[in-house]
Amino acid sequence: CWGANYEGQTNAPRGEYTSIAVGSYHACGLQSDGAILCWGANYEGQTNAPRGEYTSIAVGSYHACGLQSDGAILCWGANYEGQTNAPRGEYTAIAASGSKTCAVLKTDHSITCWGLTERAAVDTPIIEDTSEA
Repeated sequence: CWGANYEGQTNAPRGEYTSIAVGSYHACGLQSDGAILCWGANYEGQTNAPRGEYTSIAVGSYHACGLQSDGAILCWGANYEGQTNAPRGEYTAIAASGSKTCAVLKTDHSITCWGLTERAAVDTPIIEDTSEA
């Protein structure tokens, strides 16, 4: 990692990673064994990743979320706008920014978002899958 390092956010710990996500002053990496390791500022517990096996990660300004191997989402860190209140369900993808998080629901491929949504486009269109199975 490189760039501004005010809070240690570019000091990535050694290890084997399959992906990385960065927030304002912290970052998280998905390790090759499915664990999440976070570093940098920890003002709101955003670097305290819960144990578990994850397939994907997403990081907002002061929160982070992981897509678990069973399709559930687990979030941690600041929750001022409800950004860590992930709805129950089975998901296939996740993304975060600022104080909001969005995910793709496995059953119908729709997008659902939570957190600071008054400025976010949360009424997402449903696109029908026209490919043949």
